[in-house]
Amino acid sequence: MSLNKLVVIAISLSCFIQSEVYTQSNKQDYVWLFSSDPDTSIGFESVIMDFNQAAENILQPVQNVIPIQFSGSNASVCDSDGNLLFYTNGCQVVNKNHEVMPNGHELTRTQFTIDRGDTCIWMSGWQDIIILEDPAYEYGYYILHHSTHTSTLIRDLRYSYVDMLLDNGNGDVTEAKNIPLTDFNVFGSYLTAMRHANGKDWWVVQPTHDDEFLTFLIDEEGIHIIGGQTFDVVFDPINATLSGTARFSPDGKMYAYYNSLDDLLLFDFNRENGELSNLKIVDVIDPERWFWTSVEFSPNSEFLYVCAHDTLWQYEINGSIPKERLKVVGIWDGSFEPFATNFHLMALAPDCKIYMASSSSTKYYHVIHDPNKKGRACNFEQKAIQLDHFTALATMPNFPRWRVDEEYKCDALLTGTNDKIGQESHLDIFPNPVTKGEKLIIKSSRIIDRCLIFSASGALIATPAINAHTNQSYEVDISGVEEGLCFIKVEFKDGSQSVNKIIIN
Repeated sequence: MSLNKLVVIAISLSCFIQSEVYTQSNKQDYVWLFSSDPDTSIGFESVIMDFNQAAENILQPVQNVIPIQFSGSNASVCDSDGNLLFYTNGCQVVNKNHEVMPNGHELTRTQFTIDRGDTCIWMSGWQDIIILEDPAYEYGYYILHHSTHTSTLIRDLRYSYVDMLLDNGNGDVTEAKNIPLTDFNVFGSYLTAMRHANGKDWWVVQPTHDDEFLTFLIDEEGIHIIGGQTFDVVFDPINATLSGTARFSPDGKMYAYYNSLDDLLLFDFNRENGELSNLKIVDVIDPERWFWTSVEFSPNSEFLYVCAHDTLWQYEINGSIPKERLKVVGIWDGSFEPFATNFHLMALAPDCKIYMASSSSTKYYHVIHDPNKKGRACNFEQKAIQLDHFTALATMPNFPRWRVDEEYKCDALLTGTNDKIGQESHLDIFPNPVTKGEKLIIKSSRIIDRCLIFSASGALIATPAINAHTNQSYEVDISGVEEGLCFIKVEFKDGSQSVNKIIIN
């Protein structure tokens, strides 16, 4: 991949940097891993999205690193500083050195497990595995995962346990491995979790074939089945399993479940007792159509995104006009690269963008750049990220909501979407709006090194000349910048920087 292409991709992933506004305190979902095959030949390279890196290095195509293949199940976890601890495809558990843990083989062994030499994959659903901290032990992690009984095809929920002090601090799966939690016939996929209101324990919700939502509590005493909740809903007995996803909202107050036959089910969620309530059923798609589908919330929890094959909808959760809450914000362009680049699996990233994978292997990811904005202003871009090789087959990492109790749900070091951005910039920019052809004046007590101007979509469009006007003010030449909304990033000699909105008329 060329340097220019990598820079363009990185800008689309992370538009603006402002180090003095806010630093994220929880980075446990900062490393995303993708691999279509552990084969080391050209065309099968793995990909790591590392949101710890500088903007131009977030996307890292790699070869000979990730020793497993992801096909559906995909989970990873970092420490709170964003350092990768381990990851899994539902079959093997791999440490930070990209080595399978000594006891990390055969996490799930069914007729759907496929051996690939020294590795294996589990052909599974999109949310069949998740990694959660043990509230009782700072070095312990539960891996919750589905398993399929070979004789009956009935799925149950199990757990395995990782102790990060084992294997010289690289971690290993303990004897608590493939431990059944239920003999319930649970749905494939839809496995998701939310922090308890106490900020330490976990709620886990899993729909079942008994038309209920089964709730678990993970606390210092272990994992407990709290019970199942039923509503005036009958799940489709065949197509509900595996065909959709479920998500908690970033603010922890809502739970959404969606597939094309059961429709969108939106609940209020109580983090104190784990109860779902106030069910809203949203008719999204003709029930005679069946597709792989997914659902994801905007970072501000005001919008819900729903996609199915060729259409992306935005649902305004608290819209004042009910009939106008659901809007189409994207239609698949019908391209094949080399397979269908359709709409399938979505995941909210630390940079407050939503990334989308297709249902088959392609060279592209789609991106919703501004999911907090209403309608088409959400800025959905098809094939926004292009790789030099095929992506993993229809997979996105399945994380809990790690920052539910933090003020910001995204990282101001990665993106300019924070509403409070610019409020602590300690400089004046005027006139704003500015007429095209005029000089922009910046007043600051600090010495300015350079300025960068980005378009509203995040593309770098100018590095304007700056001249000292007085001891504490600078003239910035924006004559070459087109009219409209844009962002100016001011970099200072002391290494600090600031991002501000400007409008050019």
